Amino acid sequence: MAIQLNSNQDCCESSCTNTTVNVPGPEGAAGAAGTNGTNGVNGVNAYSTTTAAHAVPAVGSSFNMYVADHAAFSVNQILVISDVGHYLITHKGTDGGGGEYLGAKRLGYPNDTGSTGATIAIGTEVSPAGPQGPAGATGDASTLLTAKGDLITRTSTGATTIGVGAATDGKALFANSALNTGLEWKAINFTDVGGTINPATHISDKSLPLAKLTGPSDAEGDLAYYNGTSWARLPHGSDGQVLTVSGGVPAWVAASSSGLSAAVRATLTYDFSGVSVTADSEAVNFSSASVTVNGSPAFTITVDFSSSASTTLPAFIQDVTVGQDPFTFKVTSRSSTQIVFATTAGTGARDADISLVIFN
Repeated sequence: MAIQLNSNQDCCESSCTNTTVNVPGPEGAAGAAGTNGTNGVNGVNAYSTTTAAHAVPAVGSSFNMYVADHAAFSVNQILVISDVGHYLITHKGTDGGGGEYLGAKRLGYPNDTGSTGATIAIGTEVSPAGPQGPAGATGDASTLLTAKGDLITRTSTGATTIGVGAATDGKALFANSALNTGLEWKAINFTDVGGTINPATHISDKSLPLAKLTGPSDAEGDLAYYNGTSWARLPHGSDGQVLTVSGGVPAWVAASSSGLSAAVRATLTYDFSGVSVTADSEAVNFSSASVTVNGSPAFTITVDFSSSASTTLPAFIQDVTVGQDPFTFKVTSRSSTQIVFATTAGTGARDADISLVIFN
């Protein structure tokens, strides 16, 4: 690169601006190569492998463990033998044949897998390790959870245990602020369940599973009823008793005490072809019966009683003919010794079996 330098040789005054330009010559040939530097020292591995088979000693015992290279290890350093456990280096050395070894004392850390007498195979990896940390503080769980199913809860002063126990099978855990623990195991009662159950919504077959309403003295024929507070069991009655209400709840009583019995009972057979009506042989308080045909299929039946019957209690009249759509009837007149009823609808002129019951 050209450099301009001021020169006063061609100028009589110091203010002359003439300059001389010096131009460098061409680049010279490359010099000889320099001498190579000194090679560095090779590093060492941070681990080694065993060169002999050894037996795992008891915890606290030591042995000389031969390794391929003990340069990476120091006395009082902790090491870990792969799949065996942790050891403290007590010393290190070389035998007369050049074999290197480490004095290894078994520490027996928790979760070490090596067992006393097991073999440490040739080629097992040995690496530096850190010391075991201090033991943690004992938590509540180690002292409170002592049996299967135990739960820990807190009282006003500290943690405590709620045991399950074999006697509580089938029970549920309830909150109970009146107890010191705030919780209790108990059987579920009707009064513990809020709201109501709609079978149409909550039960797949739309029915109430009465099989669940059981007790210690259930027997065939028992009934379940609600007593205003909870479900109760009504034991079955004796043969011949009738179900009534006493004191607002169901009760079984003798039939005679119900105040209701049949004053007149008969099965009447209406013969359309013969235009007649007869009563069965087991009729009660029956005197006679007659029929008047009012048209096809309309007819009227008159029944006379052997003795007086009530005119205020119900009278039951029904066509019980098997396999036929029934006639229907209405009472047209009634006295203490007679009842008259007529058809209101029917399915054609035919014979019929008619059940008549008048209560007293």
